[in-house]
Amino acid sequence: YLNPNQVLTLLLWYLAAVKGRRGLVVRTLATTHLLDRLAQKHGCGTLETPVGFKYLAQAMLRHDVLLAGEESGGLSIGGHIPEKDGILACLLLAQIRAEAGKPLSDVLIDIYDQYGATATRRIDLPLQPGDRERMEARLGQDQFPDKFGGRWVVSVDRRDGYKFLLEQGAWTLLRFSGTEPLVRIYGEAESPAHLERILADATAEVQRP
Repeated sequence: YLNPNQVLTLLLWYLAAVKGRRGLVVRTLATTHLLDRLAQKHGCGTLETPVGFKYLAQAMLRHDVLLAGEESGGLSIGGHIPEKDGILACLLLAQIRAEAGKPLSDVLIDIYDQYGATATRRIDLPLQPGDRERMEARLGQDQFPDKFGGRWVVSVDRRDGYKFLLEQGAWTLLRFSGTEPLVRIYGEAESPAHLERILADATAEVQRP
């Protein structure tokens, strides 16, 4: 199966590299940064928003957007409705498959070879009573590790949870769900092995008393 980050990567590559379309690429904090590399390569601007498709929809109403998408699966294309459309996404993927003449997984390998490989994953951890308050008190006072998975923390984004930007383009995001008693741990790195080390440290940080 292709995950939403891979679907977004395929669609942006197709629209920008194959079809030559230009426009703003809008993604949420929790979505792959590979979209940024693709956008930069093809002269497209980028905009990062908090998690939630409503922020992507607002951007589509205000800007000339090429692609807007999020890690949880919502996406839309510029010139279309400012709302999630899975039917459009599936039709575009079918078109890519037909034109490429090979499996989408092979197209992804070609993209990684050209723009750099990446691995992403999300972990959902249930919260017990008092967990969130303890975490917010600790993280709010900058009491977090200097490294995740052996990578130094370069900066911290607090717009929607705690996103730790790490060396070599890796990152991890700790974010409380707005709908369930969960803390979501997101991460991205250049390989599954590096990603697992980052996520292991992020999980340990969440579970720290």
